[in-house]
Parts: sequence; C-alpha cells; structure tokens
Amino acid sequence: MSAGELPDVDDATSSLKIDPGYQAVVCQHDRAAGVNSGQVGPCRFYDAGEHVTLGDSFSDNIHLIAVGGPAVTMFSEAGLKGNSQRYTPGIYEAVRGQFSVVGNDAITSFRVEAGYRVLICNNDSKFAKNKGDLGPCRQYREGVHNLQGTPVDNTASLITVLAGPSNGARMTVYRDRDFKGVSNKYGIGVYGATELGPVGNDKISSLKVAADHRAVVCRHDHTKPDVNVSPCRYFAAGDHKYTGADLNDDISLVAVAK
Repeated sequence: MSAGELPDVDDATSSLKIDPGYQAVVCQHDRAAGVNSGQVGPCRFYDAGEHVTLGDSFSDNIHLIAVGGPAVTMFSEAGLKGNSQRYTPGIYEAVRGQFSVVGNDAITSFRVEAGYRVLICNNDSKFAKNKGDLGPCRQYREGVHNLQGTPVDNTASLITVLAGPSNGARMTVYRDRDFKGVSNKYGIGVYGATELGPVGNDKISSLKVAADHRAVVCRHDHTKPDVNVSPCRYFAAGDHKYTGADLNDDISLVAVAK
C-alpha cells in the first residue's frame, strides 16, 4: 500500500478470489512499518479458491499482498487450451516422465509469468543426437505464446524454466579445453551474452556442472526474442572437457538448474 500498488482497494480488502494453481499471503503491515526488519505481520496464507471473508483481524486491514504460482503453464492446444501442466523453475524432460499431463511432443501454447524465461527444445537427454544436441530450440520471455508454425510446435521433449541470473557456483565455464583459461561461475538461472562475465560471449570451450544439477547451453541468446537459439546441448552433472566442435567458442546462452 505504501508504494501505491493497492489503489483500488486501499485499506479495505475484505475478501479474495485466487485462481487455480496460485496462492497468496496477506499482511497487516507493509514496508512502511518494517523496512529492513521483516516485521510486516501478522500475515495469513490463502490457497486457490474464493475466500468470502478474511476474518476480523484481517478484513479491512491489509497493507501487503504477495501472490505466488507456477512460473510457466504449458498447454497441448493453441490458445491456452487442452491438457495443461504447470512448471516451477528447473529443467524438465519427457524421458523423466515430466510431461505426463500435457504430453510429450504435444505442447502448442503456453504462458510465461513475469520475471521468467523458457527454453523449449525438440529432444531431451535420452534422445539428443550429436553428443547431446537437443535439436531446434527456442527461448521465450514473459507473456502468452503460440508455437504453431514454429519448429517446436508439438515436438517439445525438454523445457528449461528459469529466472535469473543468481549468485552461486552451480556451473563453471572455461575459455579453453580441459578447464583452462579464464573462467566464470554461475548460480541457478539463465545467462545471455551480456551476462556471461569475464569468460565472455562466444568464448566457452569446457565446463563443469555441480552435483545434482544440469545445464543447457546454446549458440544464440534471448536478444532476439522468439527466434531459434540452436544448436543447444544438454550437460549432466560432471566435468565436460570440451563443449563439442559446433559450440566451441560459440555459446551465448547458459541455463543452469537442479
């Protein structure tokens, strides 16, 4: 409320409707009363559904609303119709049974929430050819997208859902083969050409992926939205002495997830 983000309800929120797949937390105070202190409570959690009353202590006494939900929702038909499946940040593959609802080779439209990016590829780690080549891949930012007429319509077997970049050391890339030369570490997230740090754009030759993590790297990044970023390659956890001749010194996008 102190930021002017609740102008329609002011200090008078007394009921809520929350869409399926989403949750909300409402609090009696906002940052005006709790800057750098965390003292925004009391707070209350609400799941999806209609909440006709918030209770005596919360009705007409809400100053902060936080809404959470799936980063991405995939649909089997155009126009956000058909079978649907929600995804939080991570790498998902058909071979792992992670397309069980929307279906393997079945995604036609999807919605990406604000602050997230999605990489969609034809192949997953099992069926990838040429030492991990994931086939045609495209990256998308927030908004509603239809895949009709693109090479990933009804062919997707791997998706990477990420925000970012973030701090951490889940992946290390090197300018030279065999983990030599200038290096840079990345946390979970997606990194484009301008976010690759000291190692530089189109300079990566080898990489290490931390235990229990996975990575996808691509020749192109998101600077041209909704275009083919291929070729892309999947890397499991471990040390990879060489990215492959087709991607050596030619990587502009790095995605890291658990």
